[in-house]
Amino acid sequence: MQTNFKFLKLPTNLSVIVSLYALLFPLNSSFAQSTTVYTPNGTPVTVLIFNEMSQSQIIATNAQAAAAFPNATIINDASTTYNCHAYAWYLTECTGCTNYWMNTPGDDKYWQDGSYIEISSTEAEKISYASDDHSAIESVVSGKYDSKWGQWPLMRHNPTYTPYNSSVLKYYKRNFTPPSISGPDIICSAGSPFTMNNLPSGSTITWSKSSNITMNSSQGSNPCNFSASGSGIGWIKATVSGYSTQKNLWAGPPSPNELDIQNSNYSGQDFFVAGEQNVLWVTTKTYAVDETVMGIDDYDWNYSSGWSHFETEDKDMVSVVFVPPYSYGYETVYVRAHNPCGEGNWHSESYQIMQNYYLSFYPNPTYGETTVSIEQGNPEETDQKSSSAETTFDKIGEWDLEIYDLMNVQKLKKDKLKSKSIKIQTAGWNEGIYIVRVKYKDEILTGKLLVTK
Repeated sequence: MQTNFKFLKLPTNLSVIVSLYALLFPLNSSFAQSTTVYTPNGTPVTVLIFNEMSQSQIIATNAQAAAAFPNATIINDASTTYNCHAYAWYLTECTGCTNYWMNTPGDDKYWQDGSYIEISSTEAEKISYASDDHSAIESVVSGKYDSKWGQWPLMRHNPTYTPYNSSVLKYYKRNFTPPSISGPDIICSAGSPFTMNNLPSGSTITWSKSSNITMNSSQGSNPCNFSASGSGIGWIKATVSGYSTQKNLWAGPPSPNELDIQNSNYSGQDFFVAGEQNVLWVTTKTYAVDETVMGIDDYDWNYSSGWSHFETEDKDMVSVVFVPPYSYGYETVYVRAHNPCGEGNWHSESYQIMQNYYLSFYPNPTYGETTVSIEQGNPEETDQKSSSAETTFDKIGEWDLEIYDLMNVQKLKKDKLKSKSIKIQTAGWNEGIYIVRVKYKDEILTGKLLVTK
């Protein structure tokens, strides 16, 4: 934007004439500091640094813009720290960058060095008011442009509804292959190089990384060496001329926090039936992490002394067949995973070893009498089983029985029963479901009894 002094011709229905000095340039350039920014292709562009106006001046300038152009929308306050060219060509491409004032011919360099190419209006990202000295960008609102009007606010407006001559508009689009980072998907403590590809000539890289990764090379190096300083999902980011690209990866050995041991025989239940073969397999606890992300190529298993471990699948080394102890209680299974960085820590799951007893009710539902029996066999069998079925019930053992309604009111209690079965009279009970609880050989067996009329 030129620094010479001139007046703008505003719409004829406006009573104010705003000078270019007042609207488009905040201070004489001799009082400004200068610095350099770069186009995406690395061409240097001189920009100016101005101090911000006071809050009262900002409010007054906002009001002036709103009164002069009531059909445009203010989307950011007035400011003397940046202008239209800086906004359109630099600030919108650079997250968190410092505000600068960019004069003509700074904007010309953005397409003269091939950073942008001229295109039709339908694909436009940037717009140059070639018949004047102004730049805009395509708005997120269809049919609108966003542009900074000198020291006036950042405005959203129709293409021709501005203080600028809009008779000749040119449209531009970024002309480049986006930079990308190449490197391994798994990073270990020994470190690996990462390279920024499609780097614009003359530009400088700023590297950043997640907290579980250490940068070993100097800032700006390409390639740059990084190493794992922890375990888990990580990332490496490179920023060039305001453009950032990020590579997500796994750092270190597999994390035990992402492993989960599932018991396939009983639909993931946390118990085993004593002496039965049970297949375990490893899953992951989050959708963001799987075997591929962690690079897992093997698993190691360990277990309490009572387990028998006699087969491992060769195909994926994930599933393993166990025979749990014959004694009941709690036992623990351990697994750890391995990837190119080494072995992770152990992950453990504790399981209750249950003797294969369950409660049988016959009949169920009942309306006057039912027989409650302790049975032994497959716990997935139906509980409507004849009380004459064969069992290996321990006649020496004693068991206690309690029955509760769904309000947890006790309906019946029997202690030190010796026979495997007991008849229960339910005549006079309300219709509904009752919870039957039996303690037998330090095991707690439960079942549901339905009483009807």
